[in-house]
Amino acid sequence: TTALFLMPLLFTFLTARSRGVAVRGATVEGKMEREFNLSFRERLRYHQFSITSLGILLVLGSLSGLIHVGLEVIAMLAMYAVVSRPIRYRLTSAGIAVNRVVFRPWAEFRGYQSRKGSIRLIGNTGANRFDIRVDAQRYPSVTSLLTRRLKPIVSALDRRREVILDH
Repeated sequence: TTALFLMPLLFTFLTARSRGVAVRGATVEGKMEREFNLSFRERLRYHQFSITSLGILLVLGSLSGLIHVGLEVIAMLAMYAVVSRPIRYRLTSAGIAVNRVVFRPWAEFRGYQSRKGSIRLIGNTGANRFDIRVDAQRYPSVTSLLTRRLKPIVSALDRRREVILDH
């Protein structure tokens, strides 16, 4: 049963690792306009789902007695190693890339929204969204570049907040 419990742990690490490193990297097209690395805090937010999944698995394994404390420590160190790897966004004249793992052309997006903890690129019909996970201090520099290619989209919730704040 311990071996079966290790499968979800392995899957969690592979998922987290694949978000930062690709076996066969995406081709980054266009002229480089801006490149920025995420800080450690931003990388924690970038890998938030994998970190949470690992935490839940470690708690379940600990409570059930399926895994040893030594294995839990190794698992935490392995996730730290994954989070410590650099994550780099590249904004080019043709689109946006993350660590050569994914490249998305600007034509796939109709605009962007500033959200808590990220800037969300809104996909056109048939295209999915794309989140740029940066701290609020970086919003102005990133949105100034995005505004060259995309228009800001204000959500209905943002409009309601503005109305409430104006009164």
